[in-house]
Amino acid sequence: MSVKTKILSISALALVILLVILFYRGCSRNQSPTESVTKDEVIDIDTVGLEEAVEPIDVELITGDESVADVSQSGSKNKKRYTGPWQIKNDVRKVKDIAIEDIAEEIVVRSIVADEPIDHIWGVSGSSNDFIIGNGSRETFYHIKDGRLVEKLHAVGHGPGEYSVQLLVFSYLPADSLFCGYDQNRGQILFYKTSPFRFDSKFDIKRFAKNKQFEEMIVLGRDHLLLTFKQQKEDIAYVYGKCAVYEYDGHSINKVIDIEQDVSYAHACDMFVRSGNDVLMSVLEEKSMLYRYSNGKKTKVATIDYGDMEMDKTKVDIKGDVGDDNVVRTFVSYKECATGCNFAHLTDSVMTYWICPILDDNYYRYLTIATRDNVQNYKVHIGGLNFDVLPNMVDNGVYTMLIQGDWETIINEDEELSPVGKRIIDALKGNDYDPVILQFKLKL
Repeated sequence: MSVKTKILSISALALVILLVILFYRGCSRNQSPTESVTKDEVIDIDTVGLEEAVEPIDVELITGDESVADVSQSGSKNKKRYTGPWQIKNDVRKVKDIAIEDIAEEIVVRSIVADEPIDHIWGVSGSSNDFIIGNGSRETFYHIKDGRLVEKLHAVGHGPGEYSVQLLVFSYLPADSLFCGYDQNRGQILFYKTSPFRFDSKFDIKRFAKNKQFEEMIVLGRDHLLLTFKQQKEDIAYVYGKCAVYEYDGHSINKVIDIEQDVSYAHACDMFVRSGNDVLMSVLEEKSMLYRYSNGKKTKVATIDYGDMEMDKTKVDIKGDVGDDNVVRTFVSYKECATGCNFAHLTDSVMTYWICPILDDNYYRYLTIATRDNVQNYKVHIGGLNFDVLPNMVDNGVYTMLIQGDWETIINEDEELSPVGKRIIDALKGNDYDPVILQFKLKL
């Protein structure tokens, strides 16, 4: 093939390619507007598709030890709900009286079914439908499941697994069928399995507890406890001491919280509340604090400030040199009477807890409901009965209170019985002094 022929062939091929390109360009110009998609529109379509296909997700953002925030992926990026540590200013002199029917829901009243009398109750531990109660002498423990007495523990003696006289402190973990109690005389914590009760193991803390007063504990698993001790002082008549919370992991005891200030009969940490797989700890420092304990770490949940009011006017008899008299007296009165979060339950937006202040030499039981922008105290009463509501425990938002005694002595003759009051009296009448269970949730 000659050179001239090659040149003509290449030119013809180029012309064909050019005509094809021009043809497709013309087709694209004639495309309808609804068929044309810009880059921005592609992004918009993808976004809409994702929102329709994926449900909103709550993401927990943790920044440091004490800051938590929730962000909803479906909302605006600028809408972030702050759920960090609560800062609560609570004036306990401001309180509303309210009937239980007006603040509670899912109210349950039922008698405990037992084939023997249950002595006076001094302690309760467990969950709403599976708990253990201790009698007044602290030597017998009754296991209540679904409202029925299923077994009891009375192991006073000198044999293996027996306690010398009584168990001063106890805790029950239903999920692991594990009960433990503190035998002060022997300086031992005894572990028992339940259903039926049988001795499991013991932990000797006699040497560790020397010169310390054992205050409270909660069992988190086999050989896993949180314990509170108060260092005793003998140089003053009023019972003071520095408190600390420890964790026992089956091998050693490690300090979790150390409170440097002296406290009196109001314990620095006298309440543990189970919250799912975590524990809430009410701690008295310069202010009342609420900590969450999980996986060996504590996180501050709330600071509750009751102000500088001196609620209890009783003078403190001080023999030792413990600082300025006025400062110490004010501190003791404040700490002793505003003890903070008993039976606390909280969500991202609402916190509820009970406090027991002493005002004008009177002992009160107040329910506090706090949101991020409002705090309200309530005196919850049951119409026709002469006592106010103070639960023994809380479990997943269900508050449980055990009522015991002669039904004639708890009736307020000056007030008509409310529906809940009538149910309680009817249950007490046929219960031979055994406890009656009152359970409810709060209307939040």
